[in-house]
Amino acid sequence: HAAPVLRMLYPIDTLYIFSYVLLVFAMVHCVPERRAAGQLAIIAVLATAGFDFVENNFILAMANGAERGNVPSLANITFETTITQIKFNCGLLLTLSLSFLIPFQGKLAAVSRWLPRAAVVVGPFAILSPETVLIYLAMNIGLGVCIGILYWQPRPLQNAPSPLRT
Repeated sequence: HAAPVLRMLYPIDTLYIFSYVLLVFAMVHCVPERRAAGQLAIIAVLATAGFDFVENNFILAMANGAERGNVPSLANITFETTITQIKFNCGLLLTLSLSFLIPFQGKLAAVSRWLPRAAVVVGPFAILSPETVLIYLAMNIGLGVCIGILYWQPRPLQNAPSPLRT
């Protein structure tokens, strides 16, 4: 009964994948002086996205098979679980690398640098209980909000190109 729901969520998750890839590329573009962290972030986001796509397609294939009466084998379940875990670990590396792309000073910047580092420590324990999952999710949502506020603050336009300047 889950296959129709999975098919409905697939495009939503695909949009989410594209959004986090674009976010990382935008962050790396904003701080070219942090080349090593940027390169690590790009490698990590591409690996995370790749494993995310493999995971989504494999889950859909198993759901389609289940609709036809095929029970997933232990090997299929093991493969899917392994892909999920690799994706999760690539995501942790991505989260850590993002913490080195926060170039601003101040309290919000400090929170934005240390929140992902704490998430990397808490992340592996997130599956232990519903409470730790909620803490991990809250940390990631908080990180997203902090990054959004830091990167999309109005900037002075004194050096911006203008059609009025000749």
